[in-house]
Amino acid sequence: MSLRTKLLLSLTLLALVPLILFGLTANAAATSSLINVERDNLEEALTSVKGGLAYIQANGVKTLKDYSDWDDMHTAVDKSPADQDFLKTTFDPGSSGSTTNSFNLALVGVWDKDNQSLYSLGPVDEFVKQTGATVKSVLDNSEQAPTLLAIGSDIYMIAYRPIRTTAGENSNGMLAFGRKLGADDIDQLHKLTGYDMALYRGQTSIATTMKGGVTPAPGALQAIIAKGEDVFDQNNQDIALAYSPLRDLHNQIIATIVIWRPRAATQAAQSSISSTLALAFGFGAVLALIVAFLLGRSITRPLLIMADTADKIASGDLSQRVSAPSKDELGRLAYAFNQMTEKVGHRVEESEKESSRLQELDEFRLNLLTAITQALQAPVNNIKNHVSALSMSLYGALNEPQRRSVESIARSTAMEEALVADLVDFAQAQQKQLRVARERVPLREVLQDAMRSIEGRYKDKPIRFNSLIPNDLPPVFADRTRMEQVLSGLLDWAYNNSKANGQVTFSAVALPRIVQIKVTDTSDGLSSEMLPKVFDLFYHPNGKPAERSTSDASGGLGLALVKALIEQQGGNITVEVDPGKGNVFTFTIPSTT
Repeated sequence: MSLRTKLLLSLTLLALVPLILFGLTANAAATSSLINVERDNLEEALTSVKGGLAYIQANGVKTLKDYSDWDDMHTAVDKSPADQDFLKTTFDPGSSGSTTNSFNLALVGVWDKDNQSLYSLGPVDEFVKQTGATVKSVLDNSEQAPTLLAIGSDIYMIAYRPIRTTAGENSNGMLAFGRKLGADDIDQLHKLTGYDMALYRGQTSIATTMKGGVTPAPGALQAIIAKGEDVFDQNNQDIALAYSPLRDLHNQIIATIVIWRPRAATQAAQSSISSTLALAFGFGAVLALIVAFLLGRSITRPLLIMADTADKIASGDLSQRVSAPSKDELGRLAYAFNQMTEKVGHRVEESEKESSRLQELDEFRLNLLTAITQALQAPVNNIKNHVSALSMSLYGALNEPQRRSVESIARSTAMEEALVADLVDFAQAQQKQLRVARERVPLREVLQDAMRSIEGRYKDKPIRFNSLIPNDLPPVFADRTRMEQVLSGLLDWAYNNSKANGQVTFSAVALPRIVQIKVTDTSDGLSSEMLPKVFDLFYHPNGKPAERSTSDASGGLGLALVKALIEQQGGNITVEVDPGKGNVFTFTIPSTT
């Protein structure tokens, strides 16, 4: 994924996530507000219903007062015996024009001043039992509030007052009116409040404004009885419900008023809000994408230009520069990039000059070395020829002192001849001109040839030699003579630097397409100052080379020739130091497998 794509996605997410959170929060807040408004409406509806119920009760009290404060009623009760014809004519439901029929009364009770019942209709005894009403109690509190009573499966709205003259004087009895709360009352409340409702006694419906209307859950009705307070149910998708308990004069819950209102308006408002928020989110998302694209382009374009310039610089064109798009952070970055490029260019230029100078010096050194070795070959050969002639007594017989001098000159000449040969090999190896005749070479045979000269030179130094060459080790693909020079050089180094009674270990292991060879000595180990110089030309740890044979590649030149011969054959060499215990030289040579 490209930087531009990543940045565009990041900016888009940064823009969309707050927008989504805002949309969800706004939708939740709007929904909560709608639900709260709906609940407020339900509470107002309950208040209206309770007010309507109070209005019906007030009308009942007014009707009762008209009959209790009536001279004819007062006279009929005051007679001895009471005027039963008057009472029967007034209250008997069999009479079409009776008060009972006119006001839909289901309970009528008349008592004289001695609390003797003069007329009763309906469950008067149950009324007296629940309320404890007597003439005396009415006289003590003439303003009795209307009350609701549960009698059987019905709910009665009852009011009672003392019987007095029209002027409100001379109480001589008690009059009680009661009516059942039913469909007429619920219809009247519906007309007063505009809400559909139902009246329940426990879980039994007494009256409702709609046939086949809403049936409250039994649990909700039980909750009303348990809590004794208004309950609101707004979980239904189509309607919202409110429950309110009705209590008797003892504050006991005897019935439940249930009202409901359709949620179509609330659902429509909520849907409208959701649609508006979705439209706003869509518009905001498009705007956010546009802003993110433009902002991302303004950020990534300079970076992409800078990346292209960096690629060109990496390919070698150090003349490339980046134009600063502005003076902000990107502009500062472009300026710093150009400064860095300019410094890198200067450093590269200086490095190339230094590299060219070192290459020239190296070529001069190699040419000088080649010239010196070529110049030395002639006099060394001349001395060798004269020594050979003297040894064969071509110029006359030699006495013993002369013979020993000639032998010493012969040995020195042989050593110088070998040194010159090594210098020639080193120079040619450095110039990649050394001729190498590669073939399948058994490593064990080369090691045995190299060890003959080493053991002869170090026969007086007690050193134990360990050879760890697997029987299945494949032959190496190398020049046999050069391999003997390499092994002789490394073994000579190990023997020369190992302590007396120490040991030198030669090991080899086959790896994929190469053979890894290790030569371990028991010296004090190279110091940190010696380690970087160990493969330098003419370097020796003790300052002078050991006495060497003509086949040794580590004498005067040190290990420089060993390294050059190994690299010329496609291998490499390293050294590890175990301070106080010795050195481990590890080199690799291509194998024949």
